Amino acid sequence: MHPYVIRRPREDEGSAVGQLQNRAWEQAYSGLLPARFWNAEALSQREAMWIRGFSTDTGRAQVRVAEHQDAAGQRQLIGFAAKGPVQDDDVAVSTQLYTCYVLAEHHGTGAASQLITDLLGAESASLWVFEGNPRARRFYEKHGFTADGKSCDLGEAEQDEEIRGIKEIRMVRSEPGRAPVQ
Repeated sequence: MHPYVIRRPREDEGSAVGQLQNRAWEQAYSGLLPARFWNAEALSQREAMWIRGFSTDTGRAQVRVAEHQDAAGQRQLIGFAAKGPVQDDDVAVSTQLYTCYVLAEHHGTGAASQLITDLLGAESASLWVFEGNPRARRFYEKHGFTADGKSCDLGEAEQDEEIRGIKEIRMVRSEPGRAPVQ
């Protein structure tokens, strides 16, 4: 039996997903972004955002969570992914993968691949990823995404000098019906 269950989140899991996202951001971006991106205020904002988002079935339909069951039978959320309408008008796909995070202790287990496969299937989509995150870039390439040459300086976009020079690149999976690599 695989230790992960991929499912839609429940309405009461908004706070848990906000906490998970905050922890995953600290694990993934410590050394890349300032700690204010996962401090108490960031946590509070994330929890509120996910609680609002999970208040409707429509919001929950665009998200998948990965639940882990340990040897003692305890269950906990260890990852999640969310999609929605593409936010760029210069890309020929209609869906954007907004986020996909799995806690560091579950990297390399297949949980993130299960999340992407369940949420997107073989659907064409785009996403933005930090240029300085080669692990994530390789993961998305494994699932058929390729950099399309579009990039954005996060500091310029947010008008924030502290993060100027941190770049995101866009990746696109545009071949309809292309199955992810397992």
